[in-house]
Amino acid sequence: MDEKEELLKKDRERQKKREALREKREQELKKKVRLFTGIGILVFLILTAGISLGVHNHKKAEAEKKKEKARQEKLEKKKAQEDLTVEFLAVGDNIAHSPIYKSGKGEGDVWNYDHIYEPVKKDIEEADLSLVVQETIFVEDRNDISSYPTFGTPVEIGDALVNTGFDVIAHATNHVLDKGTKSIEYTLDWWEQAHPETEILGIHKSAEEAENISVIQCKNLKIAMVNYTYSFNGMELPKEKEYLADLFDEEKARKDIQKAKELADVVMVVMHVGDEYVQEVDEQTRNWTEIFLEEGVDIVIGSHPHVIRPMETLTGEDGHKMLVYYSLGNFVSTQNDLPCLLGGMAKITVQKDLESGEIRIPNHEYIPLLMYYDRENPKATVYKLEDYPADLVEKHSVYKKNPREFSLEYYQNLFKKIEEQGNKDAI
Repeated sequence: MDEKEELLKKDRERQKKREALREKREQELKKKVRLFTGIGILVFLILTAGISLGVHNHKKAEAEKKKEKARQEKLEKKKAQEDLTVEFLAVGDNIAHSPIYKSGKGEGDVWNYDHIYEPVKKDIEEADLSLVVQETIFVEDRNDISSYPTFGTPVEIGDALVNTGFDVIAHATNHVLDKGTKSIEYTLDWWEQAHPETEILGIHKSAEEAENISVIQCKNLKIAMVNYTYSFNGMELPKEKEYLADLFDEEKARKDIQKAKELADVVMVVMHVGDEYVQEVDEQTRNWTEIFLEEGVDIVIGSHPHVIRPMETLTGEDGHKMLVYYSLGNFVSTQNDLPCLLGGMAKITVQKDLESGEIRIPNHEYIPLLMYYDRENPKATVYKLEDYPADLVEKHSVYKKNPREFSLEYYQNLFKKIEEQGNKDAI
């Protein structure tokens, strides 16, 4: 091989090496391009996924915010409605017969009557607002304490009512004048000094106060209350002191109720009226309730007949509804007639609708009570009928006089009969 061919051969080999090197570089470049393209795609996918996730999370967060806001609004609305909903409780006449006031006499001047009301205290305390009719007037002098027919009651009875949880005391009864005008004035002074937070209905210190309507703020609901009695047992208030107690007068009652409706959300009337010992609703009581219905009263609480009467809801010509308990009977007493020992406890849910402003009574109950007492060894306690201790049946003074009649079954049947009468009247 000559020199020229040798050079050509070497040149071809160098060319092959250059081609191989170029091909290698191209392959490496393609690899890099593929790698960077893959990375780019991966980055793009990651970014896209991140953006999608971010959008999703944002939407989810916004949805959670809206959900939480709706939940908070619902809770706030519920709370606002609860603040416009009041659980109200009422019982009938608290009458301090001699076994009642003797049951709490201690040594010296320490008297206490908490034991009388202890079994029903829980119900009364749990209510947002509770009322009792104090049938008998308080007296300052222990020597003036007395029973039927002219009552004078120790103030410790009032202490016990407050200790039990009562917020409102209705005093307009036929026995309010039993000890004269001075005892009404003393009772008002005593309440003001001993329990200024307690609302007193039916008796007043002045003509100006008698013109005012009692309005109680309970939660965010304003409740107006008026209290009337049909008579003072034949006695009359002096002309210059007619303001002391609220004797029913139709014209005044209508004006009071109209004023009450302007001042409050709910209007209640506590009426002390009705034929004694008669469980059917009498004409006078019907007339009163018709007046109250015409004027737009929401709730009527009745007492005085010494026996319980039916409950019903009346509807006025304008469609307004009024709940009436015609008589809650005796809350505490020591009367001898069997029906007089059965009392009633009214439990009423009253509310103002948050949106419409309408007053509604979504729930109301009628709970029977039974009074226990022993005259021989003065003891007295009021129980819910369902809680009345079986061992106190034969210890009851009325059982000792009427062993064939006095029984828990008798009272269960009596209450059922009265409930059915109310349902019948409603139909």
